[in-house]
Parts: sequence; C-alpha cells; structure tokens
Amino acid sequence: MHRSQAVFPMLNRAVETRLFPGCSIAVWHRGEVHLMAHGRLTYEEGSHQVTPDTYYDLASLTKPLVTGLVTLHLCSEGLLSLELPMSRLLGKDAGSLADIPLKHLLSHSSGLAAHLNLYELLKDIGPGERKAACLKLISSLALEAPVPTYSDLGFILLGILLEKLTQTPLHVLFEQRILPGLQTEQLFFLPIHEDSMESSRLKEAFAPTGYCPVRKTMVTAQVNDLNAWWLQGVAGHAGLFGNASALLQALVRLLEIHNGRIRSRLIPGNWLQTFFTPVAGPHTRALAFDTPSLSSSSGRYFSNHTVGHLGWTGCSFWMDLKQEVIMIFLCNRPFPRADNTQNMNEMRRFRPAIHDLLWELFVK
Repeated sequence: MHRSQAVFPMLNRAVETRLFPGCSIAVWHRGEVHLMAHGRLTYEEGSHQVTPDTYYDLASLTKPLVTGLVTLHLCSEGLLSLELPMSRLLGKDAGSLADIPLKHLLSHSSGLAAHLNLYELLKDIGPGERKAACLKLISSLALEAPVPTYSDLGFILLGILLEKLTQTPLHVLFEQRILPGLQTEQLFFLPIHEDSMESSRLKEAFAPTGYCPVRKTMVTAQVNDLNAWWLQGVAGHAGLFGNASALLQALVRLLEIHNGRIRSRLIPGNWLQTFFTPVAGPHTRALAFDTPSLSSSSGRYFSNHTVGHLGWTGCSFWMDLKQEVIMIFLCNRPFPRADNTQNMNEMRRFRPAIHDLLWELFVK
C-alpha cells in the first residue's frame, strides 16, 4: 500500500462525521514532496472532487503570509520600524494606541480585544469610508489588561496602516512586493468589487464555506469572514485564497531564504529570522507567525524551531526550520453553514492527530 493511502481512513472518518467535506494536503521534507487530496467540495455525491489545486479560503493565514510579510518587506526597506509607536505612524488617529509599538500589533500583545463585528457596528458606512471608520473605531477602544490576546482587530488595523503608509491597496502590495519573492501566482485576494470569479465554471475550482445568513447566499469564491467581506474582500486579517500546491511553493521559498540557501531582496533572510523568532512573554507567538505550544495543533513531532498559523476555515500550515519539514492542511470546515462553530472542538482534536500521522508516514 502506498504511504498516502494510509492517511485515507482518518480522512474518511472526518468526512463521514461531517468535520469537512474534503481536504487538500501537502507534505515537504528536505525536497521530497507529497501532495494529497480527499473528498469533495461539498457533501453532495455529484460535487467535484478536491485536488491539490482546489482553492480554499485561507482565512487567518492572511496574517503571516500577507500582512506579516508586507510589514517585513517595508521594515527591510527602511519605511517602517518595529519599535515605532502608533503615534508616529498614525498621528492623531492613533488614539488609545498612541504608545503601542508596531511589534506589539504583530505579536498580538497590544491590548486590543480579540474581535468586534465591525460590519454591524459600522453598517451604515459606505465602501469608500469603511477603512477610515475602522481606524477611528479601533483606535478609540479602551485597551484590555496587558495579557496577550489573539486579535483580529490588531491585524485589521495593520492592514489599514500599511495601505495608508504606501498609498497602495493591500492586495496590490502583496502582488507587487511579496509574490515575486515567493515565486508563485496562485495566492491571491478576491476583491468583491471585481467580478472576475463570478462564473460558475471558475467557482467549481473553489471550496465553498457555506450558507451565510448575513449575506443570504452560499459563500463560494468570496471571503468567509464578515469583517473582511465588509471591507470589500481585502483586509489585514483575512481574505487570502490559495491552494496547497501554491502555498507549499511559497513556504519552501521562505524556508530556503531563512536557511540561507537562496537570497531575496524582497524578503531578506535576516528579517525572516526576526519575524520567526518567538517574542518574549506568556505566549508562543512570533511576529505575525505562531510557534507550537505544549498542546499545539502541530502535534508531537515539530520542534521548537517551527513557525506556522491556523485559519478559522480549517486551513493551517506548520514549517519546521531545523528539521526542514512543511505540512499544509486545507479544508472548508465551516460548510454547510458559513458561521458553523459546532465542529471546532473536533477540529482541535483532529489537527494534531493528522499531523502526527503524516509525520510518521512521510518524515520518520
């Protein structure tokens, strides 16, 4: 039996229990590549089979791969400094964040709350004014106790800050300044004012995240996150789409840069080292990236020289910089309802188990 077939019983159980209708997996170990896919786009028998080229809503993988890397790039160009307080970056708009340095937003230690339904609080604001309204609202919030809190709000603010600094939309910054360094084109945003992905033929390549009761439609080829949707599909915390093949290509490139085998002007290795280094404090976060905790979703085998991130839609990646192992798992966990949280505890149990099994099959 081929090693990849040994993964299918676990994936079959996940599909049968409706943890997700299908998934796409990539494993890389020192140049050896394994791409796998299982299940369908939905639970219907006639639904299209998932492949390693199926596009998924990468959700919070946007934080490290877009907002984090764009910030890294601008720091390397001397346009930003990790120590700069928000008062220097946002002026009078900094509000309660005035004394908070940039690095605290990147490491989720700014004191901002985890989440707000901005699309409800600012629902009467027109599309052209929404980012300014977000900036004003977020910067006016009272900061919580200085306990690190994983915050979408901090990365929404970061995305707006990057656009304000460069006078360039975030998705354009990513396309122009990061994608050439990653050497892949299949990681992208889908700005909602653009209808290039509206045909049913193209939608067949995307895994839907389910029916949205707010939008009153099935969410396919459109960001699941409602705050990112309200921000026209492009935000600092969510909005990136991609497939396992492209994400693997990008992560291999980052690992090779970090480990000194290739050089990149756009994503310098010394800055990757800085962003991959855990920040001191009672958490496991680096700058925009996460690192494994004692009970990490990465499982038992990834070393403490590992960076990665999770996405609410069920997507994740982990990259062991020392053992040179990359694992990517993409799925549409929320389906059939875009706001589904009922299977999140099961997803927490599934993630370390699948990573352990993949390691035992393809790395050991």
